[in-house]
Amino acid sequence: MAHPKSNKQHRQKYAMVFIMLCCAPLIHSAARAQSLQANGLPSSYPQTRQTVEQQQYPWRSIGSLSIAGRQFCTATLISETQVITAAHCLWNQDSEDWYPASYIHFLAGYEQGQYLGHSEAASINPNQHYQFTSPPKLESLHHDWALVTLKKPLGKTLGYIPLGRATRSNNPALAKEPLQLAGYRQDRPEVLSVAKQCLRTKARNTPAALSNFLIHSCAALSGDSGGPLLSGASSGVIKEGSVVVEAIHVGRQSSQNHSHSLAVTAESIIKNLQKN
Repeated sequence: MAHPKSNKQHRQKYAMVFIMLCCAPLIHSAARAQSLQANGLPSSYPQTRQTVEQQQYPWRSIGSLSIAGRQFCTATLISETQVITAAHCLWNQDSEDWYPASYIHFLAGYEQGQYLGHSEAASINPNQHYQFTSPPKLESLHHDWALVTLKKPLGKTLGYIPLGRATRSNNPALAKEPLQLAGYRQDRPEVLSVAKQCLRTKARNTPAALSNFLIHSCAALSGDSGGPLLSGASSGVIKEGSVVVEAIHVGRQSSQNHSHSLAVTAESIIKNLQKN
């Protein structure tokens, strides 16, 4: 496995702007000024959110996706050469087009200016049904995912987390097992943190369109966008092959005094890829 190495240029880029759906700016100094808990995370974090050992699997297969040094999201290696993220992360609102692949860099295991692997994108493959809108529309948000093919096979040395081929939501026993949401939240963007007790929830008094999503209980912020909801990563010792990406987080939806964290299921992504 490759050893971490410093990259001052990327560290400077990460001191700029971190966005998610609303592309809201974030100043690092404000985040660092917050009082920290014993786990190194700001006091604003839920107690269930924890830092992890970036050099261990599966966390080293998750990284930060830098888009032109302006936009940052979470992405996950799902094969030796591909990562998955949210499609809106790759959209350039100024030109109203997708960012060129050459503008996109994936930093696996990124933490405070260091990373375990880096690769420029060779190509991008956003879901063809996704259309960027601000604010986002549910019918489009359901298609909010994209594959990024890397120039380097980082997954060969770091390992990868495959897409789960069947959702557990339809199995009553398995559906009770918590998922783990990993991401670079905007209030601590240079450290991967994980919420390890994400429960699948049922929406109440919400539009029927929400039935297309995996709705989960974990609070998420800008920066978590594109972050994986993992199944099988709750134990202390995790072996390759025992963890899958069950969904990717794409945003939150508020309606009638309810707020829901939404994720696109791996099952729906696989079905779409098989059609094409």
